[in-house]
Amino acid sequence: MPENRQFGQTQASKFSGQNNGYEPNDKINMGPTTLANGSTYTGERHHGKKHGHGVQVWPDSSRYEGMWENDQANGMGILVHADGDIYEGMWLNDKAHGHGTYKHANGATYVGDWFEDKQHG
Repeated sequence: MPENRQFGQTQASKFSGQNNGYEPNDKINMGPTTLANGSTYTGERHHGKKHGHGVQVWPDSSRYEGMWENDQANGMGILVHADGDIYEGMWLNDKAHGHGTYKHANGATYVGDWFEDKQHG
């Protein structure tokens, strides 16, 4: 029976204020959540905000998959627009920023640097 007591003690400690290596503000994965703008987000959150890897799909079927920080696209990600255009590259505060590739549905492509959502260079 010592195993049962140990299990009971371990379980009780999880709810008695001991952290057992878990921090309440660690990133957690969330199932699909519908946002105020009608889009759906599935992925990691931190302090209730999109943070870490996640996927957001808008009502028009546009889709972003990549890194988030403080509820904004930040880091590497890919945005597929409803019209078929695709941007894959770096993001900063919800804007294409850094190196990236934009492929238009008509076949035209830009590979290079971006600054605040505009081609740069």
